[in-house]
Amino acid sequence: MTRLLVSVRSAAEARIALECGVDLIDVKEPNRGALGASDPSVWREVLDEVAGRAPVSCALGELGVDTAARAAAIPNGVRYAKVGLSGAADRPDWERAWRESVGRRPAGCGVVAVVYADATTARAPVPGRVLAAAIEHSCTAILVDTYHKSTGDVFAHWQPAELAEFLSQVKAAGLLTVVGGGLTWNSLEIALELPADFIAVRGLACGAGRTSGLDAASCRQLTARVREIREISERR
Repeated sequence: MTRLLVSVRSAAEARIALECGVDLIDVKEPNRGALGASDPSVWREVLDEVAGRAPVSCALGELGVDTAARAAAIPNGVRYAKVGLSGAADRPDWERAWRESVGRRPAGCGVVAVVYADATTARAPVPGRVLAAAIEHSCTAILVDTYHKSTGDVFAHWQPAELAEFLSQVKAAGLLTVVGGGLTWNSLEIALELPADFIAVRGLACGAGRTSGLDAASCRQLTARVREIREISERR
């Protein structure tokens, strides 16, 4: 059954997400981009708040000069870490740089390779190339996301059937599958029909969009809707 990942920017938001029954707590700073990195102090505060009640992941920003240092600062207890690959298609050495960056993470922290559905405008590597690199370098999961949040959700760039086929390839390779990318109330049900282990959400759990604060009412509405869709699917 597809589980729910919600991105938070603070320990207070993590508390709300846990109380609403979220399965995985992801830490990022939405004002810094699609995979904006929070300060390491926030990672530690969220870990303390979660206290082992759910796995925790963190975003390290886009591949660049700071990502290796951020990976080295990940505290023990973070289960997964991810680096965005916008602009990497312009770098012949992107795979080496990416491997070296995430290689500085602590033991026990898995790597989530990132596929941008809007890869052309994000100048990111194509999905097949990311999957091949993820397999070669023993990644734990692949996240399908969008880099430009103003150009529609993941399904504005990738037809559901084509995305489902790609996710099946990822699962066949033994990696976890995560689908995010600005999901809306209308596209939430489509996402939950995909062969994804997690759907990744922030905006739907916030009162006024992804850069506003997570609030309990919106988060409860989200988790209730996910349960409802799951129950409908199970009855089919």
